Amino acid sequence: MNYDKNKPKFKLAILVTVLGVLFSPTLLAQKEVTETIKIEAAINPTGTLEFTNNSFDTQIKTWTNDYVELQMTVKLEGDKQDVDLTLKALRELCFSGSDMNRSINTKFWESITSNGFNHKMKLKNGDKVTLKKYAIENTLFIPKTICIMINNKYADIEMEDISGKAEFVIYSGKLFGGSVGGKTMLDLKYSKATLSNIPEATIKLYDSDIQLKNCGNFDIESKYSEVRIEKAGNMKFESYDDNYRIGSLGDIKGSAKYSDFVFGPSTSLSFNFYDSNLETGETGDVTGQSKYSKIVGKITGKLTLNYSYDDTYTFEQVESFLCTESKYSDFRFSKVDKEVNIVSYDDNMTVDKFSASFTGIKIESKYSEFIFTIPASVAYKLKAETKYGKLDFPEDQFVKQIYIKESESVNLEGHSKTGSDNTGNKIEIKSYDSKIIIRN
Repeated sequence: MNYDKNKPKFKLAILVTVLGVLFSPTLLAQKEVTETIKIEAAINPTGTLEFTNNSFDTQIKTWTNDYVELQMTVKLEGDKQDVDLTLKALRELCFSGSDMNRSINTKFWESITSNGFNHKMKLKNGDKVTLKKYAIENTLFIPKTICIMINNKYADIEMEDISGKAEFVIYSGKLFGGSVGGKTMLDLKYSKATLSNIPEATIKLYDSDIQLKNCGNFDIESKYSEVRIEKAGNMKFESYDDNYRIGSLGDIKGSAKYSDFVFGPSTSLSFNFYDSNLETGETGDVTGQSKYSKIVGKITGKLTLNYSYDDTYTFEQVESFLCTESKYSDFRFSKVDKEVNIVSYDDNMTVDKFSASFTGIKIESKYSEFIFTIPASVAYKLKAETKYGKLDFPEDQFVKQIYIKESESVNLEGHSKTGSDNTGNKIEIKSYDSKIIIRN
C-alpha cells in the first residue's frame, strides 16, 4: 500500500500551529481585576453638582465633609493590555468646574458594541479595547445641603435625603429616594421613581411610573404613565393615556385625553377632558368641558360646564349646576342645593332632591328628558313653553294663571300653592319634543 509522504508532516504542522496559538503571549496575558477608584473634589455646601451617569447603578449618600467623592468599584476581565488601558481611562475621570459648580460624567467610552461574549469599546482618549466582562457600581458621597442635577441612563439610583434643590433626568432607569428639601424637577422616560417628600415640583413623564408620599404644588405633563401620590398641593396637569391616583389635593387644573383619574378631597377642580374618566372626592367649585367622558363626584360647590358631549356625570351633591351646551349626555345628581341651568340636546337628567335653599331651574331643550324632585314645602313659580313631548307637574298643588294649549304646544304660567306672584324661585322651561317631570 502506498502512503502519502507529506501527510505526517501536515498533521505535525497543524499541531504546531494549534500549540502556538494556545500558548501565544496574547492569550496567556489575560487579566481579571477588581478595584475601587476614588475621585474627589472640594465643593461649597451651597454649591451645585451635576452628575451624569450611564449604565452604572449608583448609591448617593450624604455626609458632613466639604467635598464630593465618587467611588467606582470596577470589575474587568480581558486581555491585560486592554484591562490596563480601561483602568487608565477610568482613573482619568475627574470632577470639573469650581467649588460652586462641579460636574462629572462616568461615561469613559466614545462607543461600545457588545455581542454577549465581548465588549468592544473606543475609549474617550482614542484607545480601542475588547473586554470579556466589565461591571461598575458607584457610590457618590455629597454634602446634604448642595443642589444636585442627575442625568442618568440605563441604571438605578438610590439617594438619601437632601435639603437642596434637585433635578433628575432619567432614561430607562429607576430612582429610589428619600426627601428633597428644595424645588424638584423630574423628567422620566421609560423609568420609575419613588420619592418621599418634595415641597414643589415640575414633572414630565413618558411611559413611566412615579410614586410620591407628599408633594407640594406641582406641574405635570405625562403620556402613557402612572402617577401615585398620597398627598399634594395645587396641581396643573396635561395628560395623555395615563392613570392617576392622588389622595388629597389643593386646586386642580388641566386637560386630558384617554386618561383615568382618582382624586381624594380637593379645593377646586377645572378640566378639559376627551374620552377620560374621573372619580373625585369632596371638592369646591368645579368648571370644565368634556367629550366621551365619565365623571363621578361626591359633594361639590358650583358645577359649571362650558360644553358636554356624550358624557356621564354623577354627583352626590352639588350646590348648583350650570351647563352652556350639552349633547347626548347623562346627568345624575342625588341632591342639588340651589339651581339647575342647562341648554340641552338629547340629554337625560335626574335630580333626586332639591334642598330647601332651591332658587330655580332654567331649561332650553330638544329631545331630552328631565326628572326633578322638589319638596312640596318649597315655593316656586313655573313658566313653560313646550312643543310636542310631555310636561308633568303636581297640578293639584298648583295655581294656574295662564294655560294655553294649541295642537301640540303648551304655554303655562303659575305658581305652587305654597307660593305667590312674588315668589322669587322660578322654573323656566322652553322645550321641543322633550319629557319633563316635576314631582314632590
